[in-house]
Amino acid sequence: MIQSAVVFFNADYLKRRLLKIARAGGGANHCLLIEASAVNMLDSTAIAMLEELRTELAAHGITLYLSELNSRARKALLRSDFAEQLGEGTLFATTEAAIAAHLARGDTPSPLPTN
Repeated sequence: MIQSAVVFFNADYLKRRLLKIARAGGGANHCLLIEASAVNMLDSTAIAMLEELRTELAAHGITLYLSELNSRARKALLRSDFAEQLGEGTLFATTEAAIAAHLARGDTPSPLPTN
């Protein structure tokens, strides 16, 4: 869970942290699900960071999912090209829907560290 706006001054730190978590969680056919209900703002730097994160994760067979984005952050994301890059079935209204979609693909979830 991300609990703040994602903007230019915290985007790089967040990317490093998320990559560390994803790498600790396994390899191919795994996912990184970001529950982002508390993210009230995404600026262009944050969206670029998410694009880079998705690319790096995909190179390792890890799918990036986003769930529960509030309306302001969702609008910013949808205005960018990143929403298309994410692909269909990776942006979800609820965390439960994201997990169900991942399991329906036949992928095996793995527990990730929370700290």
